Amino acid sequence: EPPKSEGDPATPPSESKPDGPPEKYEFKLPEGVTLDAAALQTFEPVLKELGLPNDKAQKLVDVYATMREQEAKAHQERWSQQLDSWVQTVKTDKEMGGEAFDGNLKAAQSALAKFGSPELKEVLDSTGLGNHPELVRLCAKIGKAMAEDTFVAGGGGAVGPVTEASFYPTMQPKS
Repeated sequence: EPPKSEGDPATPPSESKPDGPPEKYEFKLPEGVTLDAAALQTFEPVLKELGLPNDKAQKLVDVYATMREQEAKAHQERWSQQLDSWVQTVKTDKEMGGEAFDGNLKAAQSALAKFGSPELKEVLDSTGLGNHPELVRLCAKIGKAMAEDTFVAGGGGAVGPVTEASFYPTMQPKS
């Protein structure tokens, strides 16, 4: 039987797959996943050197995407645990926590409201850094320092008449 030519209808060109690497790799990624252009520039020459066709290279890209997704989830979990740890540290701190927690939190919020810009508040909220124990401590101290003075009522007044001897008790009379 004679060899089939490329124009032979029995073997359409769209069905024949080359075994070697394509001119340009084209990868399909899961929704929401983007391929890092720098990583692609690093990997593409290696894929070509290995002679991987697009379908086999796609398998490597799939594994890479899965690994990156797992790394991101693990990182997010560690960060979430760190934030929870900071909150618990503040709540149980001898100086900042316990019964003093609510008052210290109000003082810290007051300092941020007075001196912090909306952009700073957004950064602290979005990153979770607003829960860092040392930042809370700093803001609480600032808030307490800027708080209005309170009135301290005097005691009962002097007992008996005010004399020179009662006013200067260590003074010795002249002889």
